[in-house]
Amino acid sequence: MKYKVIIICLITLLLCGCRNTWHKFTEWVWHRVEKEMEKQYGKPRTTFYTCPYAPNQVPRMPVYKPICLMKCYDETEWGLSTSAKIYTSFGDYFPIDFMYGDSLCLIFHCSEYIYSSFCDSMVFHHPELWVQLRIPDLAVSEYYDKKTFEKSVGYGIVDKMVSPDYYYKLFLDDENALPWISDSIRKASK
Repeated sequence: MKYKVIIICLITLLLCGCRNTWHKFTEWVWHRVEKEMEKQYGKPRTTFYTCPYAPNQVPRMPVYKPICLMKCYDETEWGLSTSAKIYTSFGDYFPIDFMYGDSLCLIFHCSEYIYSSFCDSMVFHHPELWVQLRIPDLAVSEYYDKKTFEKSVGYGIVDKMVSPDYYYKLFLDDENALPWISDSIRKASK
């Protein structure tokens, strides 16, 4: 056992100390991911706007670089991951159960949920939330009731909302199927 620990420590030191070895290792891993994507979809889908999986292999859909929708909580619920500053908001929106997207905006409905910490000492209550993300200026609007939301964005929009899984299935079948990602956005990101 003692020798195994020493060998693991030496290998770790070697890998961390030698940037060239680390670079070769990450290239090898990325090459394997590209080959898997190519085998599954007929061509590599490894750019931000084409890859259907996050680095940790959870399903994801691009919104606008670096913002994306990702499955969270054991891959059962969708969430909006805003890893970069959006002009009016920070943070994530989840669980998203319905959404609508076009070339100008994305609309999300986040259902109410209650979260308690592992020791039940703190309980967090997140009320129902309606979110509008305007794509041209990356501005976010939040609404806490349906009437105000519909008055602001239009009364027929709720009828157009579908499960994020619907959009994800379209995206898996065709990398160009997401209606909110225009060709100009794809070309600008390359």
